[in-house]
Amino acid sequence: MPFTNEGLTYETAHWEALNNDSHTTIYISDIDANQEDAWYFYLKDEKELDVLYKEIFQKIETL
Repeated sequence: MPFTNEGLTYETAHWEALNNDSHTTIYISDIDANQEDAWYFYLKDEKELDVLYKEIFQKIETL
């Protein structure tokens, strides 16, 4: 999230909001529509990393 909003840096970000045990977080900000969204992806088993990546890329394709 740092550097996606003017004035927000690694030092001033509220990391507690992202502390949810997710493996990957995608943060999307649409300034024109004044909207923000975050998608969280969880890895249940290290052996399923390829499944996680597939899920992430499928979600990105919906944009």
